Amino acid sequence: MSARWKTAAIGVGLVVLTWCVFGQVLWFDFVGYDDALYVADNAAVNHGLTTAALKWAFTHIHAANWHPLTWLSHMIDCQIFGLNPAGHHFVNVLLHSISVLLLFFVLKSMTGSVGRSAVVAGLFAVHPLHVESVAWVAERKDVLSGVFFMATLATYTWYTRARSLARYALVCAVFACGLMAKPMLVSVPIVLLLVDFWPLQRLEKQTFRKCVLEKIPLGTLALISCVITLFAQHDAIYPAEALSIWSRSALAPIALLTYLRHTLWPTKLAVFYPLLPGDVSLMLGLGALVLIGAISAVAILTRKRYPYLLTGWFWFVTMLLPVCGLIQVGSQAHADRYTYLPHIGLFIGGTWFLYALSTAAKIPSIVSSAMAAIIMSIFALLGWQQCHYWRNAGTLWEHTLSVTSNNAVAHNNYALALGKIGRDDEAIAHLQTAVAIRPAYEHAQYNLANALLNRGEIEAAIDHYRAALAAAPDFVPALTNLGNALLQENEATAAAELYRKAIALEPREATNHYNLAVALDRSGQTEAAIREYEQAVALNPVDVDAQQNLGDALRRIGNQTEAEKHLREAAKLRARAEDSTKNGR
Repeated sequence: MSARWKTAAIGVGLVVLTWCVFGQVLWFDFVGYDDALYVADNAAVNHGLTTAALKWAFTHIHAANWHPLTWLSHMIDCQIFGLNPAGHHFVNVLLHSISVLLLFFVLKSMTGSVGRSAVVAGLFAVHPLHVESVAWVAERKDVLSGVFFMATLATYTWYTRARSLARYALVCAVFACGLMAKPMLVSVPIVLLLVDFWPLQRLEKQTFRKCVLEKIPLGTLALISCVITLFAQHDAIYPAEALSIWSRSALAPIALLTYLRHTLWPTKLAVFYPLLPGDVSLMLGLGALVLIGAISAVAILTRKRYPYLLTGWFWFVTMLLPVCGLIQVGSQAHADRYTYLPHIGLFIGGTWFLYALSTAAKIPSIVSSAMAAIIMSIFALLGWQQCHYWRNAGTLWEHTLSVTSNNAVAHNNYALALGKIGRDDEAIAHLQTAVAIRPAYEHAQYNLANALLNRGEIEAAIDHYRAALAAAPDFVPALTNLGNALLQENEATAAAELYRKAIALEPREATNHYNLAVALDRSGQTEAAIREYEQAVALNPVDVDAQQNLGDALRRIGNQTEAEKHLREAAKLRARAEDSTKNGR
């Protein structure tokens, strides 16, 4: 077989391997956890690709991120597939497959080694830690940024072989696209410096200073992305009083070693690992730091004999630094998805090092290839099983609870999944466990309050809504629902104050204008209620109740002409809804 056909066959094999592990996701549901925020309940996205949506993608910060190209990819999916999860999952696997192929061809181009490049690409394709990035629709940003990352490596390699301004401009453009898919690519300029050392060996031909200066435009793009990301994630950053600088300093090396351990032994993996500040040990952090320092020292000291160890290890560490906990975003201790691109460094260093050892030991190549195939098969089987847990929200969170402890987020989300299938008593029990573990967890308090309110336990619901607002005073849904609960208790004045605060936070949300109007109406403030009904109708003209109540209120103050107009509109909307129901629409 010619070299070209061998390369093509390996490429096909890598794609087949990828789909053998991840093809099952085409039958999976949205899992709810951020999928609603990103796609299912995001009106700016799920209406498809429009001019207004395009503008929104580039001008809005949503879900504590600015990643316009990721939003555009979701919009295109909605344009093509609607809200059928199969299409969204298909695109995730397709993008991952493209990254696998690009990684193989880029490494082959850089190193000249077909076999070792194939092993690295295969490990990247199927490792269980990558399931989260591929099987989770909301993690589109991972697989999309992965394609741009591989393309950055490819264009950079092309540039180094015949340097020109046009080629460098292309590198910058592709890198900028990657940053607009996911800002975790900010460490790419350093990764390119490592690639300069090995396998491109540019540092031997040019001074280190020249190679660093060459990265300044890329570093500038990365710096801009860092500033935007810090601004976007300001509210999601764990407060210093909740997690001290010493705890953060201990958490970072512990997280790095945890990723390394899960790479070698990928078991008991979960979508969410709770961060419990009291459990962060400074001594454990110091021990982890010493071990990381020792590994780093070995990589540096052996750089002449095993240059790939230095490149691979520091690729891994450098790409994980932005998410290792020094700046803690969210309440997770670590996350499988963060290893998606950093892992490549470990796979490169490990594959080339083991090949060197087997060559020195004169192990036959067929034995080495068989061992690589066995390792890859084991990871593929583990990856397939881990992927299976993502088939729906219930299976995902049930598994998470089975492999973690004191996990308030898992109890909360499993409760939501149980509630959707009518297992309300079990859902409430899990929500009560969640708030017992973490009393300041506003979402669990809010969801528990909703469940209790639906069961008619209004006073208990009110207590939990207030607990949610004590943890997050600007939590608009809690303000709204607490107002609704108080209104049921005939406390119209207190309810009105909550609705006013909700309106101040989200002035274009029609629901709270309507709610405030109802509260004012009940307390006899008819004219003030009319103004709020008018606001609600202006923001949402198809709200039947708002049109009806506005008409009734206008009739009470003697404005018969305007009242009839709104009452006719309410009747028209009601008839249209009845027709739609009869016709099955």
